[in-house]
Amino acid sequence: MQAAFANHDLDAIRYYGGRTKEALDAARSLGQENYRAILSEVMRIKSRKDNRTLRERFLFIHELHERHLTPLGGLVDVGGEMDKRLNELLSVIKKGLADFSNDPLAPEILTRLSSAVVRLERETFTHFSAAF
Repeated sequence: MQAAFANHDLDAIRYYGGRTKEALDAARSLGQENYRAILSEVMRIKSRKDNRTLRERFLFIHELHERHLTPLGGLVDVGGEMDKRLNELLSVIKKGLADFSNDPLAPEILTRLSSAVVRLERETFTHFSAAF
């Protein structure tokens, strides 16, 4: 996207904007799926008598943590890789909004991208907190 802004290539901005939004939506969907999986597993265990030993419970919780909470944690880890990438993306979007403020289409695309980033961060943090 940075190259598209540098070249003032609106077609590339539209293309990469759409691709980036798809990737953000996919990451958001992954967070939602992990959250639902955690709730499903917990509800499944709570719905019947749990005759598991202490060791079996520990192993189950450990597996749940590794399979679902760890990926969610990677999305909300402050200073982590995803956080850095999202902040870089927001910087690119902010610069694009400043450079293309007079364009009829680019600000709308970039505003949607910015909203998608904020929504991803907010929902993922909410899901992680609730699941944890």
